[in-house]
Amino acid sequence: MIAPRMDPIETARPEEVEKLQLKRLRWTLSVAKKSPMYRGKLDAFRHSSMRKLEDVLDLPFTTKDELRQAYPYGVVPVDLESIVFFFHSSGTTGKPVSVFLTNADITRTSRFQIRGFLAAGMGSKDRVQLIVAPAMGLLFEIPLHRLGAMTILSGPGNTVAQAQLIRDLGVSCVFGVPSYLLHLVEKLEGETSVKKVVTLGENLTEAMRRRLERMWNVEVYNDYGSTELCAGFLECGEHCGCHVFSDNFLVETVDPKTGEPTDDRGELVFTTLYREGSPLVRYRTGDIVRVERDRCGCGRTSPRLFFEGRIGDMVKIKGSAVYPTTLKDAMFSIEAVSNFQFVVSREGSLDVLLVRVEAKRPSEALRAEIEERVKAACNVTPRVEFVSPGSLRGERKTRYFVDLRQDA
Repeated sequence: MIAPRMDPIETARPEEVEKLQLKRLRWTLSVAKKSPMYRGKLDAFRHSSMRKLEDVLDLPFTTKDELRQAYPYGVVPVDLESIVFFFHSSGTTGKPVSVFLTNADITRTSRFQIRGFLAAGMGSKDRVQLIVAPAMGLLFEIPLHRLGAMTILSGPGNTVAQAQLIRDLGVSCVFGVPSYLLHLVEKLEGETSVKKVVTLGENLTEAMRRRLERMWNVEVYNDYGSTELCAGFLECGEHCGCHVFSDNFLVETVDPKTGEPTDDRGELVFTTLYREGSPLVRYRTGDIVRVERDRCGCGRTSPRLFFEGRIGDMVKIKGSAVYPTTLKDAMFSIEAVSNFQFVVSREGSLDVLLVRVEAKRPSEALRAEIEERVKAACNVTPRVEFVSPGSLRGERKTRYFVDLRQDA
């Protein structure tokens, strides 16, 4: 049965959506080429020459390095007086990846974010605690307010105060990084008013989802987002992928090495279709995803994203290909483990895989179980070191995988 209160575009036929996407793609090109970053890069492409949606494949990619080089205003195609919002990620190169929005952009973003929140069953009765950075919190607050929900923008950190707010205010929904939410729930004793948890900012594995559901006694919704999107693609109640807002973003997958189109599994590439402050054309995210385009059980026809990892995540340890996500899933499946961190180092010419473990009751039996689960996941037997509770948690989230061979 189709859920109530859906926007018509959410259940539109593919040909209707593609017609709108093509119209907005042409608009995006006409706007983007006015920016310093795209001036020259897009001059050879007239927006009127986009006769079908597949013509987007003729356009050049945009990379993260280009965005950094364009800092601060190289991506902006409009008068700076029109810009009202700036959002950026903290980069290690000294130049951040930045997004700029106009008032019209904020209105559009709010409209489609409302659709995502409705898909996750949120509404005017909710009290939503946002344990996120203030800038991102603002982009959540505006659409939540328009739904009539109460918001508590508590920001990251200060776990004791976060738990007290949940108790005092009768919070029904919490947004946060999954590893931090696993830590926060330990400060909440007994039943709470929380009914939903929305995870963002970190890959949510299935074992992590199950642990969150059990420890919080809630329904968990995953949200795929990024600075460059300046938005989040949220799961619906079917929990079968994160719904893309197709009227605002055109998504593709490409081979991460060649850039050639792939059959809905590969590196995610997106084009903004209705953003004037900082439009992006065929932006390479570096994320490996799977896309499903059939009708969801909720009735929506929009594509659904399944995040699988980051390009470059795979490392070699003792000749074996190891994926951090696989290791995380193995550890979260062990109930006795509270927290953990994998550390790869080299002793002489040999690789060493150490797993540092927080556990309430360390034992030799638990050590043996960890060794067995990790070896089954990556064909490498780890060393296991039990550490004091709370010692592995960072300010906002746990750093689950450290490769000292790269950091050296």
